Amino acid sequence: MTVSDEEVLKAQVEAWTTTIAVQEHFNDIEMKIRGLAITVLTAVLGAAAVAIKDGTRIKIFGGGVNLAALVFFIGLVAWLLFYFVDQIWYHRLLLGAVFQGQTLEDLIMPTVPGFGLTHRISEESPHQVTVLFGKVKVGRPLHSKQKMKVFYFVIAVLLLFLVVLTSAGGLDKSASTPATPPTKSALTPAKR
Repeated sequence: MTVSDEEVLKAQVEAWTTTIAVQEHFNDIEMKIRGLAITVLTAVLGAAAVAIKDGTRIKIFGGGVNLAALVFFIGLVAWLLFYFVDQIWYHRLLLGAVFQGQTLEDLIMPTVPGFGLTHRISEESPHQVTVLFGKVKVGRPLHSKQKMKVFYFVIAVLLLFLVVLTSAGGLDKSASTPATPPTKSALTPAKR
C-alpha cells in the first residue's frame, strides 16, 4: 500500500494542528499556575501583615515563634512548589510540544509556505534586558526558562528575607514601639 504525497501532507497538517492545540493547553496550564501562585502570595502577604500588626507569637516545640515569620516561611515553601510544578513539570511538556511543532513545520514548510508559527514564537520569545533607555544590552537574551527563574526566584529571595527579618524581630510591632504604662485617667472611669 502506497500513501500519496497529498495524504502524507494532510496527516502532517493534522498532526501540526493537534500539536498547536497541545502547546496552547500547556501554556494555559502554566498561566493558571502563575495566577494561582500570585493569589497565594497575596494571601500570604495579607496574613503576615495581620500577624505583624497584632504581634502574634505561637509556641512551637516549647519556644515562641513569630507568626508572621511562620506565614512567610509557609509562603516561601508554597512559592517554590509552584515553581516546581510550573518549570520542572509543565514547562518541560510545553517545550516538548514546541519542539514537535518545529519538527512538523520543517516537514510542511517546503510544500506549503506559511507554516511557521512555532518557529516564529520561539524567535520572538527571548527578551534582551537593556539599560540607559534601551541603548546598552545587559547579558544574553532571556529565554522562557530564564524568565521563569527570575519571576520565581526574585519573589523567593524576598520571602526568605522577610522570614529572616520577622524571625529577628525586625518587623515586630512590639519591638518597634516601646510599651508605655497606662495613665491614671485610662485606669479610672470618667466622673460624670
